[in-house]
Amino acid sequence: MLVTIKQIWFPALITSLLIGGTYPLTQVYQHMQDKKDGIITLSYKLGVKGTFIFCATVLIVALLLLIIYFLRSDQIVALLIYAISMLPVGIYLTTWFLKVIKDIKNANFKNLMKMNYIASICSSIAFICIF
Repeated sequence: MLVTIKQIWFPALITSLLIGGTYPLTQVYQHMQDKKDGIITLSYKLGVKGTFIFCATVLIVALLLLIIYFLRSDQIVALLIYAISMLPVGIYLTTWFLKVIKDIKNANFKNLMKMNYIASICSSIAFICIF
């Protein structure tokens, strides 16, 4: 069966939003070094708290579109598996942001790596279960 652009644009959009909604967080701990090196990133421009708000907004839009995609393609079980599996990521991201609001020093490499670890494990679990 040949896949057409019409069939892949919506999943491609969702994937792009998921990547675009997380990538700026990978730079949130290095603003001072970026400034020193003359590197201007989206994360630097948004600031630490702005980066979290931007990423949360993009990820919520991606999640809503993902829900629409799963429902339209009659994949309710896959949606439930994905939602349950990714819950720890949402919880960690929220608690990390609350820590950053209290103390900007919490926007650090250690917390970023913890988020990446949780997201990797949860994504793997979700997709293994779905497939």
